[in-house]
Amino acid sequence: MIAGNLLFQHWIVTLLNIPVFPLTFLNLVRTDKRLIKNLVKKYEQYMKNVSRVNFILE
Repeated sequence: MIAGNLLFQHWIVTLLNIPVFPLTFLNLVRTDKRLIKNLVKKYEQYMKNVSRVNFILE
């Protein structure tokens, strides 16, 4: 996402993408809660082994 913004030379593209970051994170949190509710132990174990998100590599 960040790299995509750097490709565009107009500031409006970057400005319009600012809300994308918190909305993406909120979606990740909601999805994690739903998966924990449905899969309980398996997903909790998975979360211990894997980080939620790495925005640097996105």
